[in-house]
Amino acid sequence: MTLSLRQSNEQSKSQSEARLAIEQRLGHTERLATLGQLAAEIAHEVGTPLNVISARAHAMGRRADDAQTVQKNARIIAEQSDRIARIIERLLAFTRREATNEQPRLVDINEIALTTMELISGNLRARHVRSRLIRAEDLPRVLGHTDRLQQVALNLVMNAVQSVAEGGFVRVEISHGLRARPWLDHAPAQPVVRLTVADNGEGIAEDLRERIFEPFFSMRLGAGTGLGLAICQGIVKEHDGWIEVGEAPEGGAQFDVYIPAAPGGPGHELAPSVDAASDRDTTTS
Repeated sequence: MTLSLRQSNEQSKSQSEARLAIEQRLGHTERLATLGQLAAEIAHEVGTPLNVISARAHAMGRRADDAQTVQKNARIIAEQSDRIARIIERLLAFTRREATNEQPRLVDINEIALTTMELISGNLRARHVRSRLIRAEDLPRVLGHTDRLQQVALNLVMNAVQSVAEGGFVRVEISHGLRARPWLDHAPAQPVVRLTVADNGEGIAEDLRERIFEPFFSMRLGAGTGLGLAICQGIVKEHDGWIEVGEAPEGGAQFDVYIPAAPGGPGHELAPSVDAASDRDTTTS
């Protein structure tokens, strides 16, 4: 009996050591995966403002004799440099599991859309892509982080530009009204602000519309990291909103981002098709 107990203890000790070794290897693998994902996220998130900085720097060189253009491009370069610093700071904070200290504030989605179209104007001209920006009148503010929501708008518009052929069309539209959350039965409608990004590209098949938000999933083989839409969805959820994907009237894909409006703004029923915006403010490239 003593021998049997000794053998049993030794076997249990051996199994515990083997389990501990497996757990240590899994922990090491998880850390490597996290580092890989972090590196890919940094590359993806920093890539967009770097492209803007490069384009604006070249524009400054071509029009160095135009003081107004130089000042405008210098301001945009400074803003995007600050954005890169904030992105890196946020990612480092994530690795340390620290929450951002930035407090939510009232954000104007009209201004975010206008800034986004201004930032990518060089990309639109380079690809000969036509665009239209439709901003809403009497738009309520949303409570959130300007830089994070700017990140969502930039990612979605850049994806739309890359999805269309040369000479294609991209529409960015802002609207507001009342909308119920689609996944909650009998949920009451609430005031929301909607950012719509649509294109006339090939669109997204229905069976892929859920998968496109998975990390590292990409429809463009050999291009991108597959993190952009996953990051967008995460940011929108942080703002208590949601994203819907469908077919655009132009024939391609349409992304509708819904963010709850801050209290005190106007409200009306928001139909599936955008009809609450004013088209007095349009931009065509």
